[in-house]
Amino acid sequence: SQICFEAERIVKKMLLLLIPVLMIIWGFWWIYKPPKYPKNPDNLGNFFIGYRTQWALKSPDTWLYSHVRYGRWMVGLGLVSLVLTVVFVFVLPANIVERAILAMDVIMLIIPYIPIEKDLRYYYDKNGDRRENL
Repeated sequence: SQICFEAERIVKKMLLLLIPVLMIIWGFWWIYKPPKYPKNPDNLGNFFIGYRTQWALKSPDTWLYSHVRYGRWMVGLGLVSLVLTVVFVFVLPANIVERAILAMDVIMLIIPYIPIEKDLRYYYDKNGDRRENL
């Protein structure tokens, strides 16, 4: 029984590392092979993969820019999350570590939207064409 409890604890700790590792893999995937621009951005239907904001959907160029940028953010934040997860596992009490790490990971997934959307508005006009004066 003690061995089972210890094995379960180790598996739980390893599973906590899964999200940061997937963030890093996802980031590299989008940097080198971003999803294709949707054929009809106004009607996405079952299209569920992608950085889908109003600005990202304006043109194939904004789509590519936003996905590569998000991928870069995911690699960096995934590495930060991986390090913090390891630290949290050893520092935080067992009864709150899982919730704290999950909250941190959700925040890490949201953070990139702010600078990417700001950059899209700066580098592209309202039609999704790159501004020429930059």
